[in-house]
Amino acid sequence: MKRSSLDVGWRPRLVWATAIAIACGCSPSGQGGSENRPDAREATRDARSEDAMCGHGCGSDACLAGSCCPAAQVCGDDCCSEGSVCVEDDLGNKSCAQACTSSDQCSDSAPCCAVLQDGTSACVANASHGGQCRCTTGTECSSGACAPATDASGAPVGPYICVPNDGAPYDGCVGAFTDCAGAYCCVADSYGNEFCAALCVSSSTCGGAECNAYDFSHTTCGGPTACGPP
Repeated sequence: MKRSSLDVGWRPRLVWATAIAIACGCSPSGQGGSENRPDAREATRDARSEDAMCGHGCGSDACLAGSCCPAAQVCGDDCCSEGSVCVEDDLGNKSCAQACTSSDQCSDSAPCCAVLQDGTSACVANASHGGQCRCTTGTECSSGACAPATDASGAPVGPYICVPNDGAPYDGCVGAFTDCAGAYCCVADSYGNEFCAALCVSSSTCGGAECNAYDFSHTTCGGPTACGPP
């Protein structure tokens, strides 16, 4: 049978189209490959969009709300800014709060520079996050007394925190409480903080603290040294 020029031209084109379809994973009619399904195309677009917003440059950091967040600054669904730390309330809710070293750095709405369980400090509304508000002087404390925090053994290792003004060991001895309980003496540091401290002659008797020189001029104790923060 004699072939027409149309037949000769059609077959190579059909084979070529079929080869292209097989290479791309599509059927010649455009309906067989998974790439052409609407749901697959949508998923691919979403993945590319998220990757473009966040994934390419994050590396080991987290992707939050379309932006990279250093792992140390991740706080639940938020990314804490520089100068902030993550705090957790009694219900387990996490939020970013201003980092601090003393309560005079905090705002009226979050006046307590609380010592957190990981050793950092942040401005919070109350001390329930850590139980202690950091201070530099007693003017930052409702009791008027600021003294070094003690460790589990009772050694005054710091930092300075607001304490009751009651004459107990490493509590305040401001004003009427210049007489401390037991063998403790009321000392004053270079900031004028008055607290009840244990006398010492060397750091070997102070546990994790040090034997420091303090002002004993307002007390009957002889001094001149007592256990205090390193």
